[in-house]
Amino acid sequence: MNKTVSRDAVSAWTTLCTLGGLEPDGRDADLAAALKTALTPSAATLDDALRASSTDDFVRAFFDLVQPFAHMFRAIMDFFEAAGAREGQNAWVIQIDETHLDLMDFQAFVESWDSLPSELEVPAIDSSGAWTVFEAARNLSGVEPTRPAGESGPPDTTGTLDVDQWLKGYGQGQYFPFPPSLHPMRVVAELADAAAVTMASVNIIRRAWPDRAAMLAEYRAGQHTTDDGDGFSLRTVAQHETDHRVALSIVCLARASQNETQRATFGQTLKEIYGRYPRRKMGIRAEQALLERILSLPLWQRRHALYAVWIATEIVNAVPDHRCELHHQGGRITFAFREAVVATVHTTRPKVRLYAERRSPLQAPLGPTRKANVQPDYGLWRGNAPSETCQLVIEVKHHKRGSPARFGDVLTDYARAHPQAHVLLVCHGPANESLHRVASEVRNRCSVISELTPSHLDRRERFRKVVRNCVGDPVSRNLNREFDPDTIVAIDHPALTSAALGPDGFPQLPTQERLAMVSLMMAHRRVEEILQMHLTTQQVRYVHPRDDAGRPRLPVLDLLTKHDRIILVTDSAGLVSLANTTFELIHSERVGASELLFVEVRR
Repeated sequence: MNKTVSRDAVSAWTTLCTLGGLEPDGRDADLAAALKTALTPSAATLDDALRASSTDDFVRAFFDLVQPFAHMFRAIMDFFEAAGAREGQNAWVIQIDETHLDLMDFQAFVESWDSLPSELEVPAIDSSGAWTVFEAARNLSGVEPTRPAGESGPPDTTGTLDVDQWLKGYGQGQYFPFPPSLHPMRVVAELADAAAVTMASVNIIRRAWPDRAAMLAEYRAGQHTTDDGDGFSLRTVAQHETDHRVALSIVCLARASQNETQRATFGQTLKEIYGRYPRRKMGIRAEQALLERILSLPLWQRRHALYAVWIATEIVNAVPDHRCELHHQGGRITFAFREAVVATVHTTRPKVRLYAERRSPLQAPLGPTRKANVQPDYGLWRGNAPSETCQLVIEVKHHKRGSPARFGDVLTDYARAHPQAHVLLVCHGPANESLHRVASEVRNRCSVISELTPSHLDRRERFRKVVRNCVGDPVSRNLNREFDPDTIVAIDHPALTSAALGPDGFPQLPTQERLAMVSLMMAHRRVEEILQMHLTTQQVRYVHPRDDAGRPRLPVLDLLTKHDRIILVTDSAGLVSLANTTFELIHSERVGASELLFVEVRR
């Protein structure tokens, strides 16, 4: 670690570029451009912005800009911790090429990040989330702000002294310090996040501009550009202030604090919206040495590759009501330049598999690096070999700005190689113009989602809809019902029963039939997992082999004389015995080459 404190922002930036492996003219060009805007939006170059800024300003701005990576690393950590709880792997390892990252690497980064002191902690809102306070107050009598008839300026007064003083200064083009009565530590808990978001916006404006006139002049000089994925960027804050967003939010908060009747409804709406965002530190107070230590951690060094890993977790998270199995070798999930099955969605017919780097042939590809084949980052494939087909291609780019021709070639090649697939390009930065470069005959099967980041909820929702449309709904509803402790499960299925059944209908497997015993035990556990309950021997009835007509020798009807309902595990042939009963198919599942039908039979 560099132990010499930089004397100015220029040397601090140079040091961090070397230490953190930054590529300001390559893959980190978007980070360099965002840093210039965060420091001085009107600066002609990043060097000009750095020379006009103090080292403290630079460190604070840089910390703020790397937060999306912290959000991404936390999301990956949470995903694999949840997967460990679900699939019994509590020591997942992610292999990226030859680098192995385990949960401790993620935990070390997150713990270091969480230890950073800051002025405020807020929901990491995007541009639309910045209007949450105003939208939550809409149509709430006594909370929704009002303006004098025919005027488009700031709203009227609230009756709270320090708030009205603030509004008076606002009407004169000034941004006074945030009203103390609305400080996040002083308002009721359900308003604290909204107060923190509004207070952070005021602090940003006060730090960047001397008054409202200077802010709007700089905004107009920048050709009214905004950052839709960041509700706290200078350009976004300035754009929102053309509609008086901060003043409207302050009025809403003041009135909600006074209005107990509407506060619960207002607070619940705030909670629901803000709860969808990750958390963000505002005004981080830390030395350059701490920033250098964080940038030295293994996760930061592999940040571009980990963006693709985060996209994989978003693919799986897009279908939360499906049963998805993560594939691994001894707890290691590989993301390398070779084919691998990342996950299987079991609750589709036929199954859907998520492949990484699966190669498909293509004659005369447009991309200069592709030779007779294509190899997209991810693909959702449906069916079984050799008739497996790709339904969705997802190519991931964490790129420098401005590659429409190259990305257009990527979309065209992948669409031609996968004639039944929708092809989606997702980018950490801007890329929408790439669609104009796609060949016309495949353009209708291609789409782009740019600026896909953890805090950009609109883009994340668009991405999840594309994945969801491909995978579809589960083939059967989830078994979320509660089963009585004495529920009887009758198993009548060739894959789950054995020829060596005893006279009482329970398996009696001799030692020499270990293979059958292991197969039966594994299938039995699978039934328990599907039913979400532990089965005792008293609850299970193994139906004897069927007669020549295909009917179970131990009829299900006999069980209904003693039990109001049973759960029958059978196959399509076994449904014949249920012709005169009341039953409902509640689940279907494939185990190996066999299809299991779970049927609730009632008396």
